[in-house]
Amino acid sequence: MKVLVTGANGLVGGRLCSELASRGHAVIGLLGGPAPSGVTRA
Repeated sequence: MKVLVTGANGLVGGRLCSELASRGHAVIGLLGGPAPSGVTRA
């Protein structure tokens, strides 16, 4: 599943992105800093 997460480099968003990516989802993050591993920057 493709998932868009806003605030992907924040405390909750970063953890959510990592968990979704580890479960095989395609994660796209809207963020203002460096992207967490497994996240495509939008």
